[in-house]
Amino acid sequence: MRPLFVGIILSALLTTSAFACGPNTNGVRRLPTWPPAAAIDKLLPHAKLDDAELRHLKALRAEIAELVARDKMQKAHTVEVEAMTILGYIETPSWFRGGFVWKKSYPKRRTLRQATTEMPLYGARPKGFFDRT
Repeated sequence: MRPLFVGIILSALLTTSAFACGPNTNGVRRLPTWPPAAAIDKLLPHAKLDDAELRHLKALRAEIAELVARDKMQKAHTVEVEAMTILGYIETPSWFRGGFVWKKSYPKRRTLRQATTEMPLYGARPKGFFDRT
């Protein structure tokens, strides 16, 4: 009986200390994923887009609201992904939350080969300069 009691007390102490730390965000700002388009509503006032993109984004937001009203959640999520891509975010799976998380997408870095083929150094390079024969 004593080992059972000690085990229960020990497990309670370990779990309470783990929950005291709170969720680990790793410095990433969390955006809401539910209800649909909540992240768009949060980011739209601060978006620095031109007028055409802003009108397109507002039309997509209205389409999401219409699709949610008709209970077409999968299509609404597809439209939401398109809208968040315009804002510069990508969806990444979140295994702990059972869904996804919006994360800011950054441009990929170019490799040295890509940089030198796109912009030649010291004038035009000869044809087949990087080609291996």
